[in-house]
Amino acid sequence: LFAPSRDGISHNPREWTDWEDCADATRVLAGALADLATE
Repeated sequence: LFAPSRDGISHNPREWTDWEDCADATRVLAGALADLATE
């Protein structure tokens, strides 16, 4: 699972991910978990 960081900065105190990107990643995770739960 990946949520992009602004300006590609990662593992740094300046790292920032916009809330909409966090929400998108959360939706992907929820969908994957729902698929796994119904297999």
